[in-house]
Amino acid sequence: MLDLGSKKKKAATKHDSDEEMDYETKPRKIADEWAGRAKSTKLPIKLPGGKIIQAEKEEAEEKDEDEEMEEVESDQEEDHVEEEKEEEEEEEEVKVSKKQHLINKKEELATIATNLQEDPEEHIGELKTLRSIYRDDNPIVRKLALLTQLAIYKDIIPGYRIRPLTEAEEEQKVSKDVKKLREYEKSLLMNYEQYLKDLTVLTSKKKAEEDPALSLVATKCLCELLVSKTHFNFRLEIMVSLVTRMSTVQWNEGAELCRKALIEVFENDESGKYSLDAVKMVTRMVKSKSYIVSENAINLFLHLRLKDEMVPEASKKNDDEVVGKKRKNKDKPFLTKKAKKALKETKEIEKEFREAEAVVSKEEKEKNHSETLKLIFAFYFRILKKQVTSPLLPAVLEGLSMFAHLINVDMFDDLLNALRDVMRSFEDTNAISRTSSGTRKRLLCIITAFELLSGQGEMVTYDLKEFYTEIYNILFKATYHTAIEEKPESQDMTESEMIVKGLELMFLKKRQIPIDRLGAFIKRFALVALNMPTKTVLQCLHLIHKLVQKDHRLDALLQSEDRASNGIYAPLLNDPELCNPFGTSLYELFLYQNHYDPNVRRIAKELQQTSR
Repeated sequence: MLDLGSKKKKAATKHDSDEEMDYETKPRKIADEWAGRAKSTKLPIKLPGGKIIQAEKEEAEEKDEDEEMEEVESDQEEDHVEEEKEEEEEEEEVKVSKKQHLINKKEELATIATNLQEDPEEHIGELKTLRSIYRDDNPIVRKLALLTQLAIYKDIIPGYRIRPLTEAEEEQKVSKDVKKLREYEKSLLMNYEQYLKDLTVLTSKKKAEEDPALSLVATKCLCELLVSKTHFNFRLEIMVSLVTRMSTVQWNEGAELCRKALIEVFENDESGKYSLDAVKMVTRMVKSKSYIVSENAINLFLHLRLKDEMVPEASKKNDDEVVGKKRKNKDKPFLTKKAKKALKETKEIEKEFREAEAVVSKEEKEKNHSETLKLIFAFYFRILKKQVTSPLLPAVLEGLSMFAHLINVDMFDDLLNALRDVMRSFEDTNAISRTSSGTRKRLLCIITAFELLSGQGEMVTYDLKEFYTEIYNILFKATYHTAIEEKPESQDMTESEMIVKGLELMFLKKRQIPIDRLGAFIKRFALVALNMPTKTVLQCLHLIHKLVQKDHRLDALLQSEDRASNGIYAPLLNDPELCNPFGTSLYELFLYQNHYDPNVRRIAKELQQTSR
């Protein structure tokens, strides 16, 4: 019995051992590693001992590293997103704070400006607060501070110049009101000077490059102060800043603002004192720059009041007598002899007072104008004689023609010789003159020379044959200039207009001109205009028509018969008086009558019929 039981137990145990247990059916953690090894594609490796083994890839380690890297990257991305959110929030806060800061500063500036305009003596100390606001980091606040100070100073600056007190005046006892006024004026001058220093620093070349917008605002402030408060203190300091801003070859907006401000000062200057100061500074500045500046800097001289105010007024000498003669007897009230005598004495005294005041004003004005004119002419002559290649030469020649009637007759010889030298330096033998610029400068010399003599009448008689010959040669070569009717930048006239103006100054004024010279020019007009644009052709034909009507001896050029002149016409000769113009006729008129422009055809026909 015992044996059978033990056998059955053993059989049951053996049967149970063949069954798989639960843990055996579960996947093993190392199974992936084995699977990876089975799929390894690496070549076997031979060890130093000769044993060959299969290279295995440690994927588990790589996977762990990849997982760690992914976790680190995800953490970094989360941190980066959080940082961006924080930065955006900070930027929004900064924007809000900047906007609020700007609003606060605007309100503060408005409050200070209101207080100073209502009672400047009481709140004069707030000018210092305005200067402190100008030191703000916000560029908008700085601009507003400058403009606010400008408006305040334009409003509170008195209509007189504040004179510094002497030591005796400071020690002298004065009333409370006078003391308060002196303290106010002293504080005003001190703050105004500091304000001008800030503006001057901003208009410097360095600051203009760093912050052009703020520098332009400062320039506008200086210009407005000079124009509106020319009489006040520190006028010369402002002028120096503006003139320095114009010391550039490349003209810019700031320089143009300064130029316009000085022109306005010239036009409003009654005494000529302010104009004299400005002219001194401009001439010194140009000289310090070796005459290499923009011509706009000296073109402002053309706006001086010298041209009109220095003209002698001989017709006004006896104004009082004329007025007295025109007075009617019926307008006079009835007076006794005693009353008439008293009235006469009173009028004489009043007249003496008026004359005394007028003489002082007139003498001061004439003195200032004379000094200004001397400076300008000395400046012009210096450029004519020594700075022929300067870009300022066209402006100098234009200025000389503008003030020609004010030049002393004794200076004409030197001036005409200087113009001849300049003209010769731009002749065709010079490489510079082969350009249109050289021709324009020669024409400017010719126009200036005839402008000088046009205002003198018959007081001077100079033979300007060299200038006639020069424009005679320019006419022939002008036919090859394709841009004869194009106006260069910063120029008022085209080359065609300059030629016509020079010819009109030569021939339409009351001058005794040899008939051969006049005929030679008319023949050359008609010849060269054949190759010129229509506008120039019309101007030449109009000029020929005027000259023929002025001198009937020129009718011989319009006729082909009954010729009294001997010889033949030499069109290529450089001397107009030797080319024998009356040896030919104006045959060109027949070509003009077939011109494509109807106006040219009409004028040519009228000119042809003039001699009939």
